[in-house]
Amino acid sequence: EQRAKVVAGRQAPECVAAVEAGSEVEERHHKTAALYFGIAALEAFLNQKMRVFLTPSLLEPDLLRELRFTKLSDKVTKWPARIVGKAPLLSATLIDRLDEFNDIRAGLTHAKTRGHDIYGVLEALKPVEVIDSIAEFFVRYHEADGTRFPYWIFGWNYLNPQNTGHEIIL
Repeated sequence: EQRAKVVAGRQAPECVAAVEAGSEVEERHHKTAALYFGIAALEAFLNQKMRVFLTPSLLEPDLLRELRFTKLSDKVTKWPARIVGKAPLLSATLIDRLDEFNDIRAGLTHAKTRGHDIYGVLEALKPVEVIDSIAEFFVRYHEADGTRFPYWIFGWNYLNPQNTGHEIIL
């Protein structure tokens, strides 16, 4: 049933692979990959938009400082309004989820405890929620900007389900 929901909805490879995983280790791998890719995609998108916005007014060292030392939460909540001229309609729930996903990613990448607490959090993670949240941010950004969001943002062309597995569509 869970697989049918994922395949019928967003067919992002890591979501499908996490559901179809044959072991806990494999499932964690795919959940982690969805988390890492989602946060990286979000930050890369915002960095690219801010780079274009700031290039006429800042020298490269100052621009790099802005890109490198601004927290992701500030990039998500403050940069879109600065770049576009108006804030996208981001719900508090969406902002909280993006912060939560980034915190989980940071906990996995920069482990500070001796325990394995973060893996309990990872166990409960649903990769489709990560992907949906990132996609919603992109759509809301484009909505505020008055531009059309890329159709592929929801993953409709990522996988072609077949009897023998999934063919990746480039």
